[in-house]
Formats: sequence, C-alpha cells, structure tokens
Amino acid sequence: MSQVKYPQSVLDQLRQIQRKCGASFEEVQDAFFYEFEDSKQKAQAQYRAMTPERMLEIRYTYAVGRVASEFVTKKEAVKSEIIYLGHGGLRKNKKGGDYSNMFGMFQDEKEGIKLIQMFGKGEGAKSYQGLNLFDRYVVTAVRHRGGNLTIDDDSIFVNNTPPDKTVMAYTTLNDLLKIREIKINEVDKNLSVKSRGWVVKTDWRCIIGTANRDPNEFERKKEGTPGCVLSIRDETVGVEEVYVDQFGNPVFPGFTVFGAPEVLIYGKDSICAYYGTIDSYTKDDETNTNMSAYLVIPIVGSLVEG
Repeated sequence: MSQVKYPQSVLDQLRQIQRKCGASFEEVQDAFFYEFEDSKQKAQAQYRAMTPERMLEIRYTYAVGRVASEFVTKKEAVKSEIIYLGHGGLRKNKKGGDYSNMFGMFQDEKEGIKLIQMFGKGEGAKSYQGLNLFDRYVVTAVRHRGGNLTIDDDSIFVNNTPPDKTVMAYTTLNDLLKIREIKINEVDKNLSVKSRGWVVKTDWRCIIGTANRDPNEFERKKEGTPGCVLSIRDETVGVEEVYVDQFGNPVFPGFTVFGAPEVLIYGKDSICAYYGTIDSYTKDDETNTNMSAYLVIPIVGSLVEG
C-alpha cells in the first residue's frame, strides 16, 4: 500500500504531545493513525457537502485532539484479557532506553477479536521474557482506544488460565484475526500498511515457508541489541536457481525474514508458519522486500541445535 503523508503542522503537534506525555513517537503516531482512519466514515457521513481538502483538515483536527486527550491526560491502568502471540525482541531508542513490541489477541467490545500491540518501555520492555505463547493473561496496563496497551514498570501480567490450544493451529489463527496467507511471489503486492513511513505493526501476513538454513544471529551496530535473520522458500521459489556451494551443499534462493533470536528458533528444512509485517526499501536503485516476524508456528520443524 502507498505511504500515508501528513502535513508538517500535524507532525509538529504530535511531537509536542509526545514530548509532553513522555511516550514514544511511534506510540503517538500509531494512535493518530487509528483515530484518523476511524474518523473517515464519520466525516463522510456528516460533511458530504464539504470539499475533500476541508474534510481532511477536520479529520486531522479530530485525530490530533483525540490523541492529545488520550496521552496528555493521565489514564488509569485497566485489566485486559489477552492471548499472548509473540514479540520483536528487546530494542533501544535513540536515548538508549529499552523498548519492545509485544502482541496479543484481544476481544474488543466494538471490533470483536483483533490483534493488538503491547508497547513495552522501561522495565516493561522485558515483560515478554516471562510470557508463554498462546497462554491467556490478565494484563493490568494503560489501554488505548483500539485496544493497544502500554506496558511499563507498573504493568502486571497474571497467568491464571490454561493456554488456548485452539489458536495454535495457524489456519485457526488466520481465521480469527483475518490474517492474509500469501506466497513468497506475492509479497510485493501484499506489503503491510504504512503510516508516515512507519509500518503498522499489527498488519500481519502469514507465509508458510521452509528454512533454507539455520537462523543467523547478529548484533545491531547502532543499538547493540541482538537480532536474527533467516532465508525461507516455498513452492513459488524456482528450483532452477538452486546451486551447490564449495562444500557441496545445495543453496536455495529465498525470502529474507528478520526476527528476535527467541522467535526464529527452528532450523534448516523446518516448515513453519511465519507471522509478521512485510516491508520494502530501496537501496542503490534496488528494491528489497522482507518480513519482520513476531510469531513462528512450526508445522514440520525441529529446534536449532545448541
């Protein structure tokens, strides 16, 4: 999808909100994107006589106002029941502070079952280290409109129910969350939506792929945090491109998947369902597309040895 561009005046207001409330700009921007899109139907219904330009101005004003009310006014923590569905690992912001993106299934009163983002900061950024995939948790945390949660030092996860085994099947998960399953040769036409250059992290795709090799762990130079990269293939990747390396091993062409070392844990020849966002970037006039995986469900898989 095409990148959404907002006026500089709107971005300046979002920066002011971010500085005043101490949240990350990504949090504020995601909330703005939600409010801006949510206002679309209301604006069309109530302001049909207006010009498109004036309608946009009103939607901008509405969305900024909603975000200001939500973030600047201190919100009380509430209890939310979620099913835990993965994370993106520990990261560092520009000031060196810890943050993370965690995900869960949430029953919204208006929208029904949906995928939500749980933005961890401070000590809350490490919360995923004590969570188990598909377990149900009652989370005490600030909940924003749309269901996303902010996980901070005061947030609490209580696991008081057994795991929901029904969502462990990738077909069930896709149906419940309306996640699009795609082939590798379809990724360029199925990019995750962007808001002002930022990928909306809950706009997941699912790819069933075979690992070409074991995942490779690396360190992000600017952050000093660990990451992992993997190449996968499916039936749409041409076998005619396979070649044999100097050690006599077959080398398959494939699609690049990035993720946390705790997420990309299945080894060579494992067949898994990979969940995450699809993004593309251009460097030296060459466009590259890859996935940021937050959840991996093994179908025929084995853990990486060691």
